[in-house]
Amino acid sequence: EKGGDCLIESSSDRIPIYANVHMETGDVMNSWVDSLSAFFSGLQVLSGDVIEAACNHALYYAIWRRFGALPERFNWKTKLPDAAFYPLRPELVESTYLLYRVGSV
Repeated sequence: EKGGDCLIESSSDRIPIYANVHMETGDVMNSWVDSLSAFFSGLQVLSGDVIEAACNHALYYAIWRRFGALPERFNWKTKLPDAAFYPLRPELVESTYLLYRVGSV
């Protein structure tokens, strides 16, 4: 399902994420996203999928705003960090920069 609707305010609890799934069965393997996966919205920008990139980025930015930094691992079911430390990873900043650049051209 496309996440473009994330740009429209909604009362839904649905969060547009790319979950970790089993490669052969497609079963969801865990209920967290990690800070490394924040790179993906930058990759989406580079491939021209800017709307999806903005939606994907919005999730990570919301987590950042809530906790003052992006936790190493965030559980999307409990809506709390599983690993609360912040190792200064650049992925979210890089994606933010790419979204900024595409928006200012």
